[in-house]
Parts: sequence; structure tokens; C-alpha cells
Amino acid sequence: MSDATPTDACRPEGDKRAAVTPLVRGAGPEPALEHPFPGVSRRTNHTEQATVSAYAFEPGASFPIHTHPEEQITVVLEGTVVFEVEGERHALGPGETYAVAAHLEHGLQAGPDGARFLAVVVPRRSGSDAYEIKGEK
Repeated sequence: MSDATPTDACRPEGDKRAAVTPLVRGAGPEPALEHPFPGVSRRTNHTEQATVSAYAFEPGASFPIHTHPEEQITVVLEGTVVFEVEGERHALGPGETYAVAAHLEHGLQAGPDGARFLAVVVPRRSGSDAYEIKGEK
């Protein structure tokens, strides 16, 4: 095991300003750190009934507009985001939450200082990337 703290282990090498991806712990091995889009990192854990993903966004990074058949509850931990749902934009800050019904188009962009947030998806998703980006088939 390395001497790195959980905070250091989640930073891109040499980048002291990058947002830190929170650890998501539960039964089984520690979730892998994924980089689904530029400036976006996440760790995902699946329980019997839900999927919990912890995200860290670098300043201005975004998750494209997408849909999925599950509900999603987004909880901002640090920083600010603009959360777009069905074309309507919502500014969210630390401690704020937004719930999205299944099948609605939504996406997110981090503010100028980046952001950390949790996305809780119910029911459990088949995989951390089980969503459809708008415009893709």
C-alpha cells in the first residue's frame, strides 16, 4: 500500500489544484478511478438497489446531455455546477440537491473552481457507463 493519502491518490500527478474524487466505499473492492470525459473523474459503487458515483470535475469540465432509465439524485459537495434538465438550467452549490426523473435529458458543467458531487441512481444501474449520450445511438 502506498503512503499517499486518499486525497493525493485521486489527484492527477503534479496537479495540486485538481478536484479530488471522493472515495466510494462498500462491500467488495475499492471502486476504480474512471475518467469518462475530459476533466471528469469518478468512482462508482453498486449496491443491491442503487448505484452511487462520486465525481470530481475540473473547472469548466462537463458531462454531456444524456438519458438513462433510472432516477438520479445529484448532491453537490463542493464548488458550483450548472445542471441542465430538459433544456432548463439550474445553478447548484454545496449542499444543494437536484432529483431527475427517469428518461429525462440532463447534463452538468462545473463552475470556475471545479466541483465534487455524488450521483445516486435508483434502481441499480447495469454499469457505471450505462447511459445514452444525446445524439448517439
